[in-house]
Amino acid sequence: MKQIFIIAITCSFVLTGFAQAGLGTTTPNSILDVRGAVSANVRVFTGATSLTINDHTVTFTGSGAGGAALPDATTCPGRVYCIKNFSATSPTPVLTVTTASSQLIDGSSSRVLDEPNETVTLISDGANWEVFSQDVPVAGSSSSGGGWNEGGNSTTGAKAVGTLSNHDLPLWTNNMEKMRITAAGNTGIGTSTPAYPLQVNATANPLYLAGVQTGLGTDSLLTISNGVVRELPASALASSSSNAWGLTGAAGTVSGTNFIGTAGNTSLSLRTNNIVHAILDSSGNWGIGTAVNWNTTAPEKLLVNAGTTTSYNAVVAKGSVNNYFQLNINNQNAGTNSSSDVVATADNGSETSNYVDLGINSSGNTNGVMGNADDAYLYTAGNNLVTGTATPGMAVIFLTGGTAEGTNERLRITGAGSVGVNNPSPNSSLFIRGSLATSIVTRTAGATVAATDFSTVCNNSTGAVTMNLPTAAGIAGRIYILKKTSAAGNNVTVAGYNGTETIDGSTTYTITNQYSYLMIQSDGTNWYILTKH
Repeated sequence: MKQIFIIAITCSFVLTGFAQAGLGTTTPNSILDVRGAVSANVRVFTGATSLTINDHTVTFTGSGAGGAALPDATTCPGRVYCIKNFSATSPTPVLTVTTASSQLIDGSSSRVLDEPNETVTLISDGANWEVFSQDVPVAGSSSSGGGWNEGGNSTTGAKAVGTLSNHDLPLWTNNMEKMRITAAGNTGIGTSTPAYPLQVNATANPLYLAGVQTGLGTDSLLTISNGVVRELPASALASSSSNAWGLTGAAGTVSGTNFIGTAGNTSLSLRTNNIVHAILDSSGNWGIGTAVNWNTTAPEKLLVNAGTTTSYNAVVAKGSVNNYFQLNINNQNAGTNSSSDVVATADNGSETSNYVDLGINSSGNTNGVMGNADDAYLYTAGNNLVTGTATPGMAVIFLTGGTAEGTNERLRITGAGSVGVNNPSPNSSLFIRGSLATSIVTRTAGATVAATDFSTVCNNSTGAVTMNLPTAAGIAGRIYILKKTSAAGNNVTVAGYNGTETIDGSTTYTITNQYSYLMIQSDGTNWYILTKH
C-alpha cells in the first residue's frame, strides 16, 4: 500500500528542470501550477483568538465583540490570512484585527470588521501586514443588508441604502460628517442632532434655489421664525390683511393693536440699498447710522452716528411759527443732583474733561456745583471758555433784571474793545456810568501788598510800618494806593521788590506825614509814582 501511494504522488507531482512544480499537470507554467481544487484550513471562533501557522481562513461567529491577533509579520513573510465576520447577531458585533510588536495593517495598528459577512485578506510583507482585499459580499434580505459598490449597483428593483437597526445614518466627506439621517427620520445638514424632518445649519446662506418659477396668486408664502419655516396664505401679506402693511400704507388699523416691529426680544433694523441705516433695539433705544454702538454704561435713547462723512450736519431741526421755536431738554427729576444740560464734547473728551456745558439746575438741586436750585450756567471743563462775536463792529451785551436791551443792559463790550458799564456807548477803554468800588485794607504792621489789594491804609500808631511791593514783572499796569493815617512819628516805608526794583528810581519811598498817600503803577520792571501827597 505504501508503494502504491508513493507511486501516486510521483505520478501526480512533477518537477521540471526549472524548479517548477505541477499538480495535475506534467507541464507546469509557474513555480507552482495546480490543475484542480485547493484546500486550506478553516477555523471558527466566537471570542478572541490568536492566528497561528496552522490557520488560513478564520471565521468569527460570536454574538459579542471579538478579536483576532496576527502573528509577528517578520517571522512569516508571504503568509496569507482570510478573516471573516460571520456573526448572525444584529447589529453586527465588531471584530477587531490587531498586530504584534507595534506593526501596522495598511498604516493602521488594527482593522475593524463591523458589517455582516465582511471579509478581509491580509498578507505579510515581512515587516507589516498588507490588505489585499476587503469586501461585504452579502446580498440584501429582510433582516440584513447588502453591499453598494463605489460606482453604483445594477438592481432589478428599488433597493435601500441605510441601517436595519435603530441607529442613525451619517454621511461623511473629507473624513468629517456632513449629513445625518437619524433613526427617528430627521435629516440634518451641518448638524448631527436634527430636531426637525429637515434641519440645515450654516454660518451663512444655508439654502440656495435656482430655477424658481413665478408663483400664482393661490400660492402660499413661507415665513421663518427662529429658523423654523412655516406657511402663510398669500393674502396674509395683502394690504387689506390685518397681519401686514402694504407698500402704500394700511387702512383700518387700531393704535395699540396694529404695529410695525418685532414681537420678540429682538431689535428692528431698517435698511436702504441693503445696508442697515437705523436700528430700534429691544430696549427702545433708537440708533441712526451704519455703525451704531450705544454707550454700555448709559445707553443713548437717540444716537446719531454719521461716521466718516463729508457733511457737517448731524441733526437739523426746522420749522415756521410766530412764536419761539425750541429744542427743549427737560429733566423731570427734582433730586438734589439733577439738572438739564446740553453738552458739546471734544474728540478727546469724556464725562469729566474737555467739554462745554449749558444747563440749569433742578428745583431740588443742592449739591452746590455750578450754583443753587434753578440756577442756569455755562461752563467748560476743557481749556479756555471763549465768548464773543464774529461780525466786525458787533458788541457783546449782558442784561440783568429783564430781557429789554434798552433798560436792562448792564455791561457792553463794543466791537472796538471798549467796555461800558451801564453805558451802551463807551468812549474809552473802560467807561463806568455810576459809582466805582475797589478793595481797601488796613495794616498795623509790615506786610507784602497782595494782588487783591488796591488801597492800603497803614495805621502806624504802634510802630513803623514797612509795606513790601510784589515784583513788577508780569503785572504791568497794576496800581496801588498806600496811605499813612496816624500822627505818630512812626514812618510808613514802601519798599521795592527784593531791594532791586525801584520806585521812581529809589528802592524805597517813605511817607512821614499823617494822611499823606502814594499812588504807584507797575511798568512790568519797576514802579512809578502817579500822584502823592
